Amino acid sequence: AAVGASRLSEAVMYINRHLSDELTLDMIAKNSYMSVNGLCRVFKESLGTTVMKYIIGKRISQAKKYLKSGKSVSETAFLCGFHDYSNFIRTFTKTVGCSPGKYKRK
Repeated sequence: AAVGASRLSEAVMYINRHLSDELTLDMIAKNSYMSVNGLCRVFKESLGTTVMKYIIGKRISQAKKYLKSGKSVSETAFLCGFHDYSNFIRTFTKTVGCSPGKYKRK
């Protein structure tokens, strides 16, 4: 179990360091010395979520901070690793319950 925990923390650290980059399961698995299946299993067992949902959660919480600090919606999307603007708007709205623009104005 300790090996799984240390690999999980390596995976999480890798994700946190590369939030603004494009992240694939393959890259994360390679960088934490696991197979993609092992990575997905460890995430589900330890964190109760999928790798991609975890990444989106981290990106959205980062986005909220950027928006609150006054960054534009498009700059925020880019800084948080959403390289498709409309995907950012859709994901943010679905996750937070309002659009990034509306959130920024709150």
